[in-house]
Amino acid sequence: MSSRLGADPAKQYLSMTATIRKAISGMTLTGQGAPSPTLLDAPGAADAVASRALVDLGDFEEREWFYTVPVDESDTGFLRLQLSEE
Repeated sequence: MSSRLGADPAKQYLSMTATIRKAISGMTLTGQGAPSPTLLDAPGAADAVASRALVDLGDFEEREWFYTVPVDESDTGFLRLQLSEE
């Protein structure tokens, strides 16, 4: 946990890991987090998620996203990746 930017190493966070292509021409991959699924579409949902690269695999990378609200500070939490055209 301590290597996550802005994360308290004593707390736990909702997170996901995926292997992704580094460059997707004309597309943007964004992590979004919110206390309910309906709020994932709200402005600022991407601000509640931090990301870090874990392993460089050439054209791909293994990356982790985490919802920046600690599990013990919220009754619910949802996290998703959204792929959108630029």
